Amino acid sequence: MATRLASGQPAVRRFDPDDATAAYIVETRPAFDDLRQVLSLLAGLLVLEASGASEEAAGHPMLTSAREMLEHAADAIRQARPTRLSARHHRLLLVAASTLDTALREAATTTRRGRPDGLDKVLCLIQDGHASLRAAGDELPGFELVALGQACCAIGQQGGVSDQVTVADRSLTK
Repeated sequence: MATRLASGQPAVRRFDPDDATAAYIVETRPAFDDLRQVLSLLAGLLVLEASGASEEAAGHPMLTSAREMLEHAADAIRQARPTRLSARHHRLLLVAASTLDTALREAATTTRRGRPDGLDKVLCLIQDGHASLRAAGDELPGFELVALGQACCAIGQQGGVSDQVTVADRSLTK
């Protein structure tokens, strides 16, 4: 786990990956983003369900989109070739994918009226998946859960949204 400052923010250090680790980072970043999106879709569905929306989470079309996205991400992660420097990151991505898979399966069978305890289980799985993605984000540069430099409020600002990939490592040796 990365060292954190007293403020709770991750400490920053210089990270010079070898070529194989750099290739791994480039290869797995899209899958990380997909897992992050699946997490967001699941959380959004729980909000809809909790708010009493007319369409229940179990039958919502967003579950299909999330399932397809998860399967694509999980395939990419399984095919990636982790290095010694990226082995822990890779394990955390696999755990996150597995946890989100379980959350999707649970959400697909859970309804407000049929299994009220099921929503709590989905929420716990979402939290576990989030924790795995956060831990993965602390392992290697470029895997932040929230990249504020890519937010709409950063457009036009120095260091804001651009076509260049910015890598900021937030991990320290264990």
